[in-house]
Amino acid sequence: MSVTAEWSGTTVIVIPQPTVNGPLHVGHLSGPFLAADIAARAARARGERIITLAGVDVHPNFVTTKAANMGLDVHEMVARYRAQIAAAFSLGRIGHDVFIDPEQDSFCQAVNRMLGELLDRGAVRMQPMTLHRCSDCGRTMQHSYVVGKCPNCGSGANGLSCEPCGGFTSAATLIQPNCARCGGEPEPMEVTVPVLRLEDYRAQLIAEWTQAELPPRVRRVLAHYQSGAQTRRVKALVDAAPSVFVELHPDLAARIGVTDGEPVRVVSRRGSAEGTARVTRSIRADTVFMPFHWPGRSRANSVTNAALDPVSKMPEFKVCAVRLEPVG
Repeated sequence: MSVTAEWSGTTVIVIPQPTVNGPLHVGHLSGPFLAADIAARAARARGERIITLAGVDVHPNFVTTKAANMGLDVHEMVARYRAQIAAAFSLGRIGHDVFIDPEQDSFCQAVNRMLGELLDRGAVRMQPMTLHRCSDCGRTMQHSYVVGKCPNCGSGANGLSCEPCGGFTSAATLIQPNCARCGGEPEPMEVTVPVLRLEDYRAQLIAEWTQAELPPRVRRVLAHYQSGAQTRRVKALVDAAPSVFVELHPDLAARIGVTDGEPVRVVSRRGSAEGTARVTRSIRADTVFMPFHWPGRSRANSVTNAALDPVSKMPEFKVCAVRLEPVG
């Protein structure tokens, strides 16, 4: 689909597939799931043809790790959380035309066919690389199967990213890495795996992003993903959102003596974070907003609460009480 041409076909909206290592809570639903449903309803109201795809993701090793920690059969746990996720979609009135189940044989066959076609066309290439496995149990040490210390900030991290600083981590870069399941040490192994080189599509991806019709505030927030460990490595995204900002209402800005563009400090009982004031009437006078994609002094989670939800075990990272003050 070209972003510059009039589109008259069918648009497919993909609702992100939640991982089946826990139920969905309200914070989850208020994010991409609700947004996808609103986008689909709005498009249909405009008379567009829409297909929405939903489903679950069973493949991250966080799933097997969660089952092992709970002493459950992984397939029983997957079935339980799949049912709870589907029920949450239904209760939240989040509609979908197709619900994809990765455990079905037809899904595996379709993925294999797609990968074969991508390899045949040269879009995906087989590439040798060095991975690491546990010298004791033989598990590939990635994501939740490996733990150690972040090479950037020294905090505990797994083989994906460091939550405190947002740095990318792996068995090759972690300090004192070991197997999270049995404690074994890593040993290198040479493998050949299919690789999709996004660098080969840089021009097309930048064109899609820069031409998309998005409000400026949405574009700034969407420039980075999660902790920013990956997106802050892309110059075009860094140029779009180079540093953290703090949105506040003009009344609050006047009360604390801050003008647009000045540095401000967000403070809570747990710590502080700094960013550039962005004064706007699109936010309530008793609320401030700060994205969490930057590390160091700009780390929003320095002020949030790490208390866990009793059901989902998710930390309370989305809201907390703070005060705002000028820097200097």
